[in-house]
Amino acid sequence: MEFDVGEVVNLNQARKQRERALKEKRADENRARHGQSKAEKSSISSKLDQLRRALDGSKMDSPEGQKPPSDKSPA
Repeated sequence: MEFDVGEVVNLNQARKQRERALKEKRADENRARHGQSKAEKSSISSKLDQLRRALDGSKMDSPEGQKPPSDKSPA
């Protein structure tokens, strides 16, 4: 008589592994629904950097010894 012995499974580990997989699936769905991909974020970041450099390059220098005008008006 031969008996096929199944694999011993720790039920606690199996439960935790199933819960982790469920959480990861939900996280993926939320990322897809609400977030931006890494490529989108880097594209936006590079465009902002390019615009900042263009803006900084077109700023006028103030004459030496003079402060640039402040945004605050005297009250």
